[in-house]
Amino acid sequence: IETAGRYTLPQKHRLYREGIRKFFRLEGSEIETMGDCGAFSYVREEEPPYSVGQVVNFYDELEIDYGISVDHVILGFDPRLDEESAPADWKQRQKITLELAGDFLQDLRDRGSRFTPLGVAQGWSPESYAFAVEQLQNLGYSYIAMGGMVPLKTSEILACLERVNQSRKVSTRLHLLGITRCEQVREFARYGVASFDSTSP
Repeated sequence: IETAGRYTLPQKHRLYREGIRKFFRLEGSEIETMGDCGAFSYVREEEPPYSVGQVVNFYDELEIDYGISVDHVILGFDPRLDEESAPADWKQRQKITLELAGDFLQDLRDRGSRFTPLGVAQGWSPESYAFAVEQLQNLGYSYIAMGGMVPLKTSEILACLERVNQSRKVSTRLHLLGITRCEQVREFARYGVASFDSTSP
């Protein structure tokens, strides 16, 4: 997938040629790898610029261990808004994200891809995040990435996780996209959070 980023064109070609483990010198290591579309890089677009097929192919070629479905970030948070009162754009982005998650799961099953899939939950309130998690579980996901939470206060994240936990199956694990608030790790874990990531070292 060609985008502007931190890697030069020769580095990108080497990544495709060698695969992710050799590129990052992880051979013989127990470290696992995760692929993501970087939804904040196209947040101003009406729709994600990548197809599900492109992303599944990218993950397969690099031999990634965990692959996150294509998503579309919701640019806002307001727990007072329900399904009726939320802006149409927010509802559309959630709808797109859930539809792409369904297509993503089907595509990797059709191909026999070996990476573990994560569906993305996008929302604008605790209730809307819980709805997204419920839909993803219905699709068959047991590992769900919570997206769009980077700008939120810790108290808002916890409120969302608390509500999601009421709908989360015991077997469902959560991943926090871009959230590295290490002092809250134990509290996050109480709500089923198994992993998180960051763009910083």
